[in-house]
Amino acid sequence: ASAAVSGLVSNSGGAANFAKYVNAGYDAVKSVYPNAKVIVHVDRGDELGRFTWLFDKLKNAGGKWDVIGMSLYPKNDTYSTQIGNMLSNIISLRNKYNCEVVVSEIGMSWNASNAKAALTMLVRVQRSRVDVYVRVKLLYRDVVAPCLEQLTDRSGNDTLSQ
Repeated sequence: ASAAVSGLVSNSGGAANFAKYVNAGYDAVKSVYPNAKVIVHVDRGDELGRFTWLFDKLKNAGGKWDVIGMSLYPKNDTYSTQIGNMLSNIISLRNKYNCEVVVSEIGMSWNASNAKAALTMLVRVQRSRVDVYVRVKLLYRDVVAPCLEQLTDRSGNDTLSQ
């Protein structure tokens, strides 16, 4: 019988055990669909050190992945800095690990006073910086804009509190 493999990097098995865990998933996906791109996802996309710590350990232990996935949940008062850091991190990670980097999830409280500004910033960046492989998959025209319009009337008043 095979020994259990943990996904924790910090346990007694360390990075080698984590790489076995990731590689088992990678190999399973590729055995079913060889052209699939396997993503290893980490949250806090604005914290570069979090990514380099994990992916350096994974790489040095022989870990396999095709794409780095990241999430970001910006705070209302620091969204601009956090989004800027995330974009810089995408470029750094892409260059360091020679792989695609995707933003797989972004979330912010719908009633945060800067939610619309943060979303607008992300959409503008996505449209203008395709060269850095920012793949913020927002269906702005069809999904996001209509939702924002429902949250505020034409004069900018919050319709939910009325």
